[in-house]
Amino acid sequence: MNAAVNRASGMLCSRNSGMTLVEVMIATLLVGFGLASFLAAFTSASRTSEAAARRIEAVHTARSVMEDLRSRPYSSLASGSSNAASWTVTTASGFTATKDIELRVDWNNPGQTNAGQVVLWSSVASCIHP
Repeated sequence: MNAAVNRASGMLCSRNSGMTLVEVMIATLLVGFGLASFLAAFTSASRTSEAAARRIEAVHTARSVMEDLRSRPYSSLASGSSNAASWTVTTASGFTATKDIELRVDWNNPGQTNAGQVVLWSSVASCIHP
């Protein structure tokens, strides 16, 4: 029989009631794998969130610059750039009284090889913006 009587309580207790070193090592290994998986998922989610925030910032910048360009007089619309954006203004094909604007905002994602770009297009007519 593999049991002993506890003299203080009078109850039977098994000599195998604890965990072996192998069981502790396996449990530690499983917890370690779980934590490593969680950390990898958290890191990936953090990078994705940062990339989305940069894209939203680029879209806001592009919209702001486009609003500024569209509010300028028609005769002063010309290609150019700022530290955040670059734009090209061309006369629309087939419409001499219309100018097309192509606006680009580029950014780099730190720690990643891919860069992002937002492009907006708009047309401005001379009869609307004298």
